[in-house]
Amino acid sequence: MAKLKDKLFFAYNEANILRLGAQLFLGIQLQETLGAEFYTRIGMNEWADTNGIIVLYPQAHAVSVSDLPPTPLAPMNINPNGCWNWWGYSSDTQFLTKQGVQISAIWSMVQRLTGRGN
Repeated sequence: MAKLKDKLFFAYNEANILRLGAQLFLGIQLQETLGAEFYTRIGMNEWADTNGIIVLYPQAHAVSVSDLPPTPLAPMNINPNGCWNWWGYSSDTQFLTKQGVQISAIWSMVQRLTGRGN
């Protein structure tokens, strides 16, 4: 299995194929919680091999109140399970758009994998 490991994502590309799919996960399925269990046992890599697709597994990060600076808004910015931002936490008002922090990060990962980014 060929893997590109970074602080933010893992990618599976057994046959150096150029088509790409991203697999987002439920928060409790983070690599920091489950290790390699999620991305090696859900069957996505086998599906990718069959269909000639690279699978990108971007990683979110769990954040608790103790991880944040003590402010009155800190409890509103937690992400205890490391979920993808589907509710606008951390004051990301663009979370549902291409300008959202996480969507922009995933796009940067895609650019790196395709050799078009830094």
